[in-house]
Amino acid sequence: MDHGDGAAFDRCYQEAGPRALRALAGGRLAAHAADSSATIETTGSMMLVPVLVNGLKARLLLDTGAAKTIIRPQLAQLAGIEPGREAPLAQMTVAGGGQLSVPLVRARSLAIHEAAVDAIEIGVYEAVPDLPDVDGILGTDYLSHFRVTIDRQNGTLLLVPLRRQDHPS
Repeated sequence: MDHGDGAAFDRCYQEAGPRALRALAGGRLAAHAADSSATIETTGSMMLVPVLVNGLKARLLLDTGAAKTIIRPQLAQLAGIEPGREAPLAQMTVAGGGQLSVPLVRARSLAIHEAAVDAIEIGVYEAVPDLPDVDGILGTDYLSHFRVTIDRQNGTLLLVPLRRQDHPS
C-alpha cells in the first residue's frame, strides 16, 4: 500500500525541528553575538554558569529541560526589571508535575560573555530556594539561539550563535 510521497514527508519532518526550536526561543539573537565559552561550575549533577542579566553578574543553573529562564525576585530588582501588577503570567510545570503561574519581565539582554540574546522574556520566581548562591535557572528560551556543547570533562560550555541561515525566523 502506497502512503504518498516519501520525499515530501522527509522535507516536512526536516523543517519541523527548526520550527520547534523557534517556538521555544525567546527574544532575539543580539546583532553582536559571537562564539563564547564559559566555565561550568559542577556541583553534583548540577551545572552552574555565569551570566549577565542587563549587565548584572549572576549564576544560573543550566537546565536543558527548562523551557523558560527564571531568575530570583532579588536579581530582577537589582537588574531593574521587577514585574509590575500587570505583568503577564506564564503557566509552568515544575518537577513532580505541579503547576504555577510565574510573572514575566523583559530583560534588555541575557548573555554569557559574547553570546547575547536581547529582549528576552524571563520568569521571576524563587526557583531554587535551597541554593542561596544560585540566582535562577537558564532555560531553552535562551539556549535555543545557539549550538550548545556541554563539555563536563573539561568544565566548559560552548555557545555558537545560530544565524538566520541556521535558525530561520
